[in-house]
Amino acid sequence: MSRRVPDNISMVTFENAQYSVPSYLLGALVFVRSHGFGLDEQVIVVH
Repeated sequence: MSRRVPDNISMVTFENAQYSVPSYLLGALVFVRSHGFGLDEQVIVVH
């Protein structure tokens, strides 16, 4: 799913949680997905 990082805070929301991204991505379009299940699940943010 695509998300736009707000201009004023380097966080993206995905599945009712917020994830920090590097500040140089402020205002950028990123893609977010989950990989794995349970304790092995990872959230992947791609720019």
